[in-house]
Amino acid sequence: MFRFALGLCAVTLTLAQPNANLNQVQSIYIMPMSGGYHQHLANRLIPLGLFQLVADPNRADAILTDRLGEGLEARLDGYDAASRKRDEPVKGESQTVLAERPVTSTLSGGKGTLFLVDRKSRRLLWSIFEKPKNTTAKELNRSAGRVAGHVKQDWTGKKS
Repeated sequence: MFRFALGLCAVTLTLAQPNANLNQVQSIYIMPMSGGYHQHLANRLIPLGLFQLVADPNRADAILTDRLGEGLEARLDGYDAASRKRDEPVKGESQTVLAERPVTSTLSGGKGTLFLVDRKSRRLLWSIFEKPKNTTAKELNRSAGRVAGHVKQDWTGKKS
């Protein structure tokens, strides 16, 4: 019985460990999301004080988004191109900067998964499934609060 209890304690301690990938993130840019969900997320994440939220994606270590794939890759490439254009243009490279594309899908059509992507390496650092039940401000705020609770737990290893 004592061995079982010790094993259970070890499992509990292991589950309470913070995610090592997340401790390296100092700043996050939240990509625009339909229904203003990104604003609710920012409102709930800022008070945690675990990282800075930035308005310029080029100043972010990681990007929080609800989409992966070619659209995200194109936007990240556009951010990188805009950053290079402001700094020093790369010789022989086009100076075209991709314009921001409007978000056209709705939360009801989304899958409900959020992804934290390392801006430079493009590695997926963290994800969560949290689909709001509807698009009312009250529900979006409630859902963002649940996401913030998981962020706190995964960053610190402590439940909120």
